Amino acid sequence: MGSKNQGIKQFQVLPANKVASQFLQLFTQIFPSFPKSKEFANATKYSQNERNYSDALAKFWSFHGGGQFILTPESPNPSSRAVDFDVSIWGGVRIMTIEAKVFPIPTAPGRNEWEYVHGTGGGMERYRDEHHGFDYNPKHLFLDIAMIGYVKSGEFSSWHLKVNKWITNANWPTSEHIKEISCTKVFAQYKSDHIRKSGGPLVLHHFWVLI
Repeated sequence: MGSKNQGIKQFQVLPANKVASQFLQLFTQIFPSFPKSKEFANATKYSQNERNYSDALAKFWSFHGGGQFILTPESPNPSSRAVDFDVSIWGGVRIMTIEAKVFPIPTAPGRNEWEYVHGTGGGMERYRDEHHGFDYNPKHLFLDIAMIGYVKSGEFSSWHLKVNKWITNANWPTSEHIKEISCTKVFAQYKSDHIRKSGGPLVLHHFWVLI
């Protein structure tokens, strides 16, 4: 038990990063126009699923993101599973990772509707449990993480309530509920604060777009 706790304490949550904040501000401005882009239309003409959406988003960002930040899909991760997106700056320096999910989760064996939050493939949970959220040093965890929700059907307000219900069902404290920052008919932004498994802080920035 002692060696396990000692191992957990070796993780270091990196301090708030000004460059990461700049990316989040830029993403908030540009991401809402993604579903109306040619990149989205071309990449999803014959198939619409999370992989297609994320492939389209990487292409969209390369043309419209301004060039300061690079989005790399399916990027290597110190754990066994790749992250959906790596956000990097000049020199390939990683500043953040992004997890993406579709609302509603597709019906398939081994998948559950609450996958955005927890369970097998749980998006929020993998950061909370320190399986994701690293820079290239497997002992360094980012404070700020982004999550994308591709909303295929339903109202943002309805998904907001469901996500908080799933957080409660996972026995997480109500202080970890997601809180609305802004919401329009096509784009919504939320934020949630968490405590990681090792005791360090985690801030999740949620960006949902109607597709």
